Amino acid sequence: MLIKTDHSIPNQPDSWKCTLSWGDIAMFRFPLSLGRTRQLSKALPCLILDIDDFAEDRFATLAYGIDADTTPPSTYETLVSRPVALVRAGLETPTRFVGQHRLTVSLHNKGFMLAADGSPVIGKLTGIERARFSKLRARIRAEVDIAANYRSERRRKQA
Repeated sequence: MLIKTDHSIPNQPDSWKCTLSWGDIAMFRFPLSLGRTRQLSKALPCLILDIDDFAEDRFATLAYGIDADTTPPSTYETLVSRPVALVRAGLETPTRFVGQHRLTVSLHNKGFMLAADGSPVIGKLTGIERARFSKLRARIRAEVDIAANYRSERRRKQA
């Protein structure tokens, strides 16, 4: 007799840390600069760009979401405005996720705003929005790799 076991633990408070993946949308207190001296830490929907494991800890790279206006999104932004996409993303109003301003944090960071179910995840990108975001992720990753290669070459020449 074959017994299938489900290793996911959805009712555990920290299970979201095991299942969080790129394209998910989570509530996080993203620090926003308000000029030279003030910073605001406001709970915003944030798009998960990447999940990385370092030194036995998991980290998420986030892009914050802002209300979409009539300005066309830049090449580093992901717009969620279709009604079905808004529902699946857990958003109430059209939202832009700003990929130019990224933040990488541990999944243990207190900035994650947990809901009653113990998870900060409110939804995920699907369909056209996920496909567009996948292309943006590839572009950002390529630019990060190019910058790292450039720094490495520069250090090697200086040595």
